Amino acid sequence: MVSLLLNTQSPTFHTVQELAESRYEVGVDDQDYTRNWFYTSNFTDVQNLYKNKLRLGYKNLTSCPPEGGIGKIEEDNFAYHVDTDTAYDTIGKIFKQEIICELSEIQMIPSGFAGFEVQKESQFLKSFQISLHRLRQVGLIQRAQMTWVIKKPECYTNSELASVGLEQALPAFLWLPGGMLLAFLVLLLESLRNLNKN
Repeated sequence: MVSLLLNTQSPTFHTVQELAESRYEVGVDDQDYTRNWFYTSNFTDVQNLYKNKLRLGYKNLTSCPPEGGIGKIEEDNFAYHVDTDTAYDTIGKIFKQEIICELSEIQMIPSGFAGFEVQKESQFLKSFQISLHRLRQVGLIQRAQMTWVIKKPECYTNSELASVGLEQALPAFLWLPGGMLLAFLVLLLESLRNLNKN
């Protein structure tokens, strides 16, 4: 779930239940796995979201294509459910940096676990384990993820430049010569002390 909170007074949603109880309109990218999730999920929050926000008639979803749905996120009080690869790619292309920083994301469908199926007590089990460890060690798994998984657009609000006037910088300029003078006096005193000892 991706939603834009343009109004600073609006709360950021952290759960599907909060979104289901909110005044936000919700749209969905109409995919077979999404429909199946809403129709068969036993999670109460998902069923509340479906009943309160998404169902129009029997087994119908308020759906819209990703381009239109993600574009509508800029409007106030709208959330959109879409695959992250599709969302991140579109958001990175069409949204400005300040809007990307105001986006909020909620995971609705838990990510599944993928792995190899090997027969119990198979002679190849150790070979698979060694191969997977080796792939992870040399970075091939990370490289494949970077190639095939679209990276989430980053927010660079901390890197924005702020203008500083002379009145803000003046104390720093005054401390610099004072510090240099103090350092010179300390050096002079240490030198005189070393001369007296010798």
